[in-house]
Amino acid sequence: MSIIQRYGLICGLLWANLPFVIYYSGLLKSPVAQYLQITALVLYVGFIAAGIAQQKKRLGNQLILRDGLRIGLGISMITAVLIGISLYSYYTFLDHSYIEDLRIAGTTSLTKQGLSPEEIKDRIASAQSQFPFQSALQTSSLIILGGGIISLIASLIMSNRKKTYIIEQE
Repeated sequence: MSIIQRYGLICGLLWANLPFVIYYSGLLKSPVAQYLQITALVLYVGFIAAGIAQQKKRLGNQLILRDGLRIGLGISMITAVLIGISLYSYYTFLDHSYIEDLRIAGTTSLTKQGLSPEEIKDRIASAQSQFPFQSALQTSSLIILGGGIISLIASLIMSNRKKTYIIEQE
């Protein structure tokens, strides 16, 4: 198993199971759930940095930017796919509290816009049916984007850049 697969699967499975752990432990409306999400984000950064460091060690302490980005983005991709599948299944089969939240927020917002009750009902139903997929897609996209930025920073820090000085002679 490659570095990308190993670190991506471990990170993805840890982070993907987090919504289920929060739901079944009864911490859904607790502020502790937010701290657990922050912990998952810190672990995500750690897994990307550890994967890049492992690649640098494997290459004989020589790392170029391309290798670091490849490892970091690979870990991000695998993690994002696992989290996307997890969130979609979580919102589709387990936690339906978003339905009531969308109904209340949508009714208030759309009433202010002056729409008829039938239009409001149709738009809210459409938003509720699309929410699980949209949530999974947005979260996966943000994870990949964040992983790219983290990979770039970690690769620049860990890469072996030789300082070149140009001395002009008169």
